[in-house]
Order: sequence, then C-alpha cells, then structure tokens
Amino acid sequence: PALAVLDEPSCGLDPAARRALWTAVHSAVAGASLLPSVGMGSASPPSAVLLTTHSMEEAEALSNRLGIMADGQLLTVGTAQQIKARHGSSHELVLTLRAESEETLAAAVQQFGGGSLAPNSLLDLRHVGALIEADAWKRSAYLRPRCIVRMQIEQSSTVEAGVLAEWWLQQAKGERIEQFLQGLVGDRVELAENFGLYWRFRLPRSGLGLPQLFGQLEEKSQELGIAEYTLSQATLEQIFNSIAEGAEQSREAAEQLALP
Repeated sequence: PALAVLDEPSCGLDPAARRALWTAVHSAVAGASLLPSVGMGSASPPSAVLLTTHSMEEAEALSNRLGIMADGQLLTVGTAQQIKARHGSSHELVLTLRAESEETLAAAVQQFGGGSLAPNSLLDLRHVGALIEADAWKRSAYLRPRCIVRMQIEQSSTVEAGVLAEWWLQQAKGERIEQFLQGLVGDRVELAENFGLYWRFRLPRSGLGLPQLFGQLEEKSQELGIAEYTLSQATLEQIFNSIAEGAEQSREAAEQLALP
C-alpha cells in the first residue's frame, strides 16, 4: 500500500516475531520483495508507514522521523538524534571497576581490626556503624538500594570483614570518580545506580562534548581504577518519560489554577 498505519504493531509479540515484523516494515518502506526465496514476492513501490508505539526501541529501530505526544499534543518532532540533542539533559556513564587484589583486601581487613581480624571474621552493626558514621560518603552508600553490607546485616545481623573491606574500597573509588566527574561537568553529577563493581552516573550537559569526555576518561581511567566504561547520550526512553512527566505536571498545575 502507499500508506500503512500501524498501532502498537509489536504488542504481545515474542522477540523473534517482533524482529520478523520489523524486517517486514523495513522491506515495505524500501519497496523490497518480502518473500523472494519462494517466488511469492516482487519489488513494489515504497510504502510510507505511520506507526504509534510506546516502545522507544521500536520507534528508533523503524522510524526516520519521530514525534512524541502527551495529552493529545505533539510536543517534539525530528530524527532520533535531533530529539536526543534537543531534549537530552544529560549523558550517561556506565562503568565497571577493577576488582581488588587479595593483598589489598587483606590490608583493608587488617586496618579495620587493628591486625586482629581475618577476612571471614564476623562484624556486627555496632562495629560497622562506628566505621560508617565517621565517613559521610560511606554513610550515604550504606543507605542506598542493594548495599551488600546492609543486606547481610539485615539478614544475619553480621557481615564478614572481607565483604566489608571490598565494599569499602569500592566506595572509596566511587567517591574519587564522582569528584573527578564533578571537576569536569559541575556539581550536578548524579549517581543513578551502584551494585558491587557496577556504577552508573548521569552527567549534566556542559561545555564538554562526548569527544572531550571520552578523552578525559581515557586519560584517567587507569588511575581511577576503571576497568571498562561506556558513555552515551540520554536514551529515547528517558527523554520520552521526561517529556510525559513534564506534560503531566503542567496539566496538574493548570487544573489547580482552574479550581475555584
């Protein structure tokens, strides 16, 4: 057809069927034969495809121009890259730290216990709390979701000294990395997620572009204990959620103003 209108075309499909559908859409847009292997397809004029979807992965995979709607209004239009540049307020840095050596962990354990602890020694909340309360970063890290030290204490009332030492050293690296990032792009660096060696930061857009950020990270990654990292723009999913949230807040504010 000259124009195909698709509404949530991949809803309910498994990954294999979804991929087959996407291939068919690409073929229709290109005017390519869909079933050449069995002689049932032939080249045809290209079709225009208009589709609606809540899947940003699907939108980016199939569309050369996208629009984001909220409350019935079209709020932005452009290519995926144009929308990311226009509305993406941050870059995302995902990194993995280098694991600590056994010697480094053993030294940290000895430091905690004044030479009297072994890696499998059990520490209770009183001992751990005294260490954490003296360090603002560790105190904040202890309260984050998925903190391994807090999880062990909540489950068994104790944590192994080796686990505490590993977590402590990882958090010290994380603190240095955050301070390094703040020096590059400002104080609005946000730690979005951390679990073990995995860290995810949101970096506000600043005068530094992706090439400059990559250069700084490459130069300092060894010193900061970073094993590997990826640096990317905000995803379409994040932008979509941000635009939808802004539209909802505007609607609620308008409703409040309309109240007698």
